[in-house]
Amino acid sequence: MLWVTDAEPTDVEQEQVAALRRLTSVLGAHLLVEHGPDIALVTQRVARERGTTYVLMGRRGRGARCVA
Repeated sequence: MLWVTDAEPTDVEQEQVAALRRLTSVLGAHLLVEHGPDIALVTQRVARERGTTYVLMGRRGRGARCVA
């Protein structure tokens, strides 16, 4: 799972990332946190680096961005 942010996470976002990291671990997945102003470019770079062939994108709430 990929979390892309263009700023330092707030305290609330840090708690959410920690909870998401625990959840992904339980599910046998990995959470990557990447920084960049353009979610599409960051996602493309990470997918290329990891050899990913499928990308599922979603948006939760205002300003929160997460890619699985």
